[in-house]
Amino acid sequence: MTKSCLEENLAIIEERWPKLYQELQIADYQALQVQTIENTLVINSIQLTSNYNRIAEAELQLSRIPKESEQAFIYGTGLGDSAELILQRSSLKELHVVILNPAVFLHVINVKEHIVWLSDKKTHLHLGTNLNDVYMPFMANPAELILADDRSIKLRDRVSLELNNDFIQSHYLEKDGEIKNSILNNLDFVKIDKSISQLNVNVPQQIFIAAAGPTLEEHLQWLAKNKPFIICLDAALTTLLSTNIIPNIIISIDKRVFHLFKNIPKAQLKGIPLVYFPYVERTLLEFWPGERYCSYSETRMYQGIGELSDKTSLFSSGSVIHPAVDLAVYLRAKEIILLGADFSFPNGKGHATPDGSGKSELDIKSAKHWVFNGLGQKVATMANFKGYLRDLEKYIAKQPNSNFFTGSQLSAKIEGVSLWKK
Repeated sequence: MTKSCLEENLAIIEERWPKLYQELQIADYQALQVQTIENTLVINSIQLTSNYNRIAEAELQLSRIPKESEQAFIYGTGLGDSAELILQRSSLKELHVVILNPAVFLHVINVKEHIVWLSDKKTHLHLGTNLNDVYMPFMANPAELILADDRSIKLRDRVSLELNNDFIQSHYLEKDGEIKNSILNNLDFVKIDKSISQLNVNVPQQIFIAAAGPTLEEHLQWLAKNKPFIICLDAALTTLLSTNIIPNIIISIDKRVFHLFKNIPKAQLKGIPLVYFPYVERTLLEFWPGERYCSYSETRMYQGIGELSDKTSLFSSGSVIHPAVDLAVYLRAKEIILLGADFSFPNGKGHATPDGSGKSELDIKSAKHWVFNGLGQKVATMANFKGYLRDLEKYIAKQPNSNFFTGSQLSAKIEGVSLWKK
């Protein structure tokens, strides 16, 4: 690594951000394969910025940040073009630039001088490992979301989720009519069914959440023997019943879930309350032999539906595990134990089965996405699983009155959750 620009840039960093400077001193920049091509860098075969017109690219990315904004966040420095451009805005008072990979940043400050934006008093430079959330308004360098180091992986995932939010919302807008029709089709049930505030259950201080991930299998014998209070996700029901485990509550929120129930004898379900969102298939509500309790989420799809005014909402951000956990919190559980909440494919498997015979579905070698498990190992996952995980972590961080546990270190590591010991 040359010393021409590097020393000059590092001198500014050492003076302004001495702790960050120390982190850069130990970064393993030699672990990266870096090539300079005309106007940009190629790092581990990923082009860091546009080679044709970096300024136009930076201006496009900065369009996410309103021109009148007094503060802005940039995730991934690129080659400094975005920072230099936005500092020209007269309205800007604070610029926060986040380094997602210290080794990448070392190569960035080695190939050109960055005195303008590094020296500006408005600039604040951060390591991604020191930030836990995404701050608004922001832009992100797409290449650096891929190149983010392992310590910044949670922040990277959360930035990606925010970037994808516009696409997700547009998807719901396209299906808005279909979604509303499904909900309206169930309003006669919504009117007559109880709210979760009327749940008639004796709730202990410890509640187990049974999700359908493969690590649920590790606990089936214990659950059958000890019979704790269980909130069961719909996809985990067959596995529990096949092992003679009767959950206390079943929760279902998605359309097209009736196939999870249709082969189960009604007699097995008669005494189990069903908590549902109005988007579920009408067939499920017609089929259910026991008590039904209606809830909903504070999301676009349930806005403006007057029949829900006397119902109590539950948190949901796409996965049924979210309202299941929120229901446990609502029931004032002091300890919430997550079983089978894997958000990944432990040993390549995607779902629990009563006899453990599930086949491998996705391994780390072929996966496009990964997370760390409780052992610090990388395990295969999918983009939506990562989203559910990160949103659950944000939810848990806001629950001071409940302690959260996970049943297996093979599951994805969930921030704020400890390992449960039987």
